[in-house]
Amino acid sequence: MRKKESMTPPVLRSLLVPLLTELDLSFCPYLVNRSLVQMIIVRCKNLTILNLSRCTEIPAEALVDLVKAFPRLQSLNLSRTQCDTQVLLAVRSYCQRLQDLNISYCERLSPMSLLHLVYDPIAGSHCSQALKTLTTGPQGPGRNRNAVLWSLVFVLLALPNLEGLFHDFHVVAVCLIYYQEFDNTHIPPGFPSLERLARRRRSNPLNESSSELTVGLRLIYELYEDFWPMVYSVCPNMNAASIILSGRSALDQSFWRCSNLTKLSIRSREPMDMREVLPVVTSLKAQLEQLLLGGFSFVDELSFHALLHHCVNLQTLKIVYFSPFVCYPGSPTNATPIRWDLNLLPRGMPNLRGFVLSQADAENSLPYWHGLQLRECLESLLKHSPCLEEVGLSYLSFNLDQTFQNVLAATPGTALRNLRKLTLEKVNVSFNTIQQLLLSDNELSCLKLFLCSEINEEMYDNLLRIVREENLEVDIEWR
Repeated sequence: MRKKESMTPPVLRSLLVPLLTELDLSFCPYLVNRSLVQMIIVRCKNLTILNLSRCTEIPAEALVDLVKAFPRLQSLNLSRTQCDTQVLLAVRSYCQRLQDLNISYCERLSPMSLLHLVYDPIAGSHCSQALKTLTTGPQGPGRNRNAVLWSLVFVLLALPNLEGLFHDFHVVAVCLIYYQEFDNTHIPPGFPSLERLARRRRSNPLNESSSELTVGLRLIYELYEDFWPMVYSVCPNMNAASIILSGRSALDQSFWRCSNLTKLSIRSREPMDMREVLPVVTSLKAQLEQLLLGGFSFVDELSFHALLHHCVNLQTLKIVYFSPFVCYPGSPTNATPIRWDLNLLPRGMPNLRGFVLSQADAENSLPYWHGLQLRECLESLLKHSPCLEEVGLSYLSFNLDQTFQNVLAATPGTALRNLRKLTLEKVNVSFNTIQQLLLSDNELSCLKLFLCSEINEEMYDNLLRIVREENLEVDIEWR
């Protein structure tokens, strides 16, 4: 309805019914005001998920009334609203089941607001203990960096079930916990000191036999490699990490020992050889469910093959690569392609649902053998990954016609059968191949064709005609 611009105040009000358990108003904030909030309070008694992001017309006092009305909330998004400390006081008092809270870009909040969210200085009790994810920051336009950091440390120590803290300073806060230097912090009167919170955490049975102080974070993002040992020491249960490498040295061997990692993102600020990540992937092997790699180059043309070989249980794979540092002189450009033995190639990933492959420097072509190996590995992966639902291919230097035709012809009725979304951006693919994909036995509902030179506006119109004539439920985007 939003896409068709048919969402109006009367229509929105008609959708506010008692059966609602989830309500997302972030896409129509211009329709949300105090009167609508009162209607939500009256009509929607069973809400457990509420998203009011960007609803700036709701006064803070109305947000307080809203929070009080829904004690069963499990997820609440108040980002970019008039949320203030009074709203958080209502959250801590009335939303005992709340597990996910987003209060990012709320300019009326301060570092002190976070302390009030997790501790009641009057009752002397810890609050919001069910929170698993907290998205916050920046706190106030004139925020004090040290005050923000120590408030984040306070939150990490006070919330035993917190698994994700989304803030630009979250890694620094974890490192402060690693050093345990809490003596010079300035916590306001009425709140426990950080050392007292640390002692409380050490009394936890999981920590009582160790002098190390740990927290329950399971997700760390934008983590520079130099901070890895400290963060891993404080967050031993981490199962998802986004790591940024300098590109100057090999990966630290401590990466290999992180036995809980199931989701891993590694991005290098300078192009690195893909072989550098192979020991990590080899070590994690079957436990990896999600892998995102950016800033690497297939210097050895077999690196991509080796990578796929060790990632048999992946559900999501995204690779943004560079062309090799060295283009071997004398590489043939028009040689007869060698048909690799597909038995030697990866046999696909039985659990893979999302796959993205993109070249970051499209202006640099791949050496012949690198392109050939990459194309053959891509074909094998598409053939033998039966659960694939979303595929994105962009800025690839080789033609995709033969790849898709081989995939669809090799195992009719099985390859790409579960495909729902296909994005092709600036790749060489013909109208006939796109038509074949449309008419194949699959679940395709979204097709995006961006900057594909062989698909012009007339062909796009023909694709829309095919969708209409064949009564296909496919949304096609072209530009």
